[in-house]
Amino acid sequence: MKRLTTLVMVLICTALSAQAQFNGGSGTEEDPYLIRRPAQLANLSTILNQSEVFVKLQSDIDLTGYLEDEGLATEGWLPIGNNTTPFKGTIIGNGKKIRGLFINRSSETNIGLFGFLDGANISNLAIEATVITGSSYLGALAGYAKNCSLNNCQITITNGISSTSGEYVGGFLGMAYNCNITNCSVAGSISSTGANFVGGLCGGATDGTQVSNIITAITLNNEGDCTGGLFGITKTVTVTNSQVEGDISGISNVGGVI
Repeated sequence: MKRLTTLVMVLICTALSAQAQFNGGSGTEEDPYLIRRPAQLANLSTILNQSEVFVKLQSDIDLTGYLEDEGLATEGWLPIGNNTTPFKGTIIGNGKKIRGLFINRSSETNIGLFGFLDGANISNLAIEATVITGSSYLGALAGYAKNCSLNNCQITITNGISSTSGEYVGGFLGMAYNCNITNCSVAGSISSTGANFVGGLCGGATDGTQVSNIITAITLNNEGDCTGGLFGITKTVTVTNSQVEGDISGISNVGGVI
């Protein structure tokens, strides 16, 4: 009986601790965690590996001052999740925008607002990134997305996504594995002086990924192999009702779409 009481108390304390890190809510579909400030967005790193957690943005979020205050003015935002502990929950963007996403981690992999997504659902979210620099698996939303549903997300890159080496660089995702991506857009510039598989939407996409109603309006220049306005490289991917605008250039295996 004592052990059961102790376990119940631990679970209650854990739930209260998670709730305190957000602007309210309990993390359920009916009562999602609420996010209003940059620190609360960063606290998504405390609820990794939880597939039944729901989060809702209450307002636009500007990361610029937060990065300076947290001593991250040089390296920038620390991506949420990795391949060991990915983010698995649901993000309800609520039509809000995350501004000032800056990342300067040129030797690191899994780079983006999220480092690694697995089974996540993200909708109605806009991201305005300034500079995003990394190595492999690099994208504004996430470096790697697996088994995800991503709907109505808009990406604007004001000063460019860039990589000097590595592979899988995209404006939206570095790699999409069995994802459903609909009604999304990417605008801005992407460059690489040594990476392979670079795309306006995703560097690579595979294993049943489906994309529809996509627009990329980009300037893309890649000095590595495999460059495309939507994808650098694909395997078993379905693309419908999507378009590419802009200037796409590369060294070898270059396509307007793939």
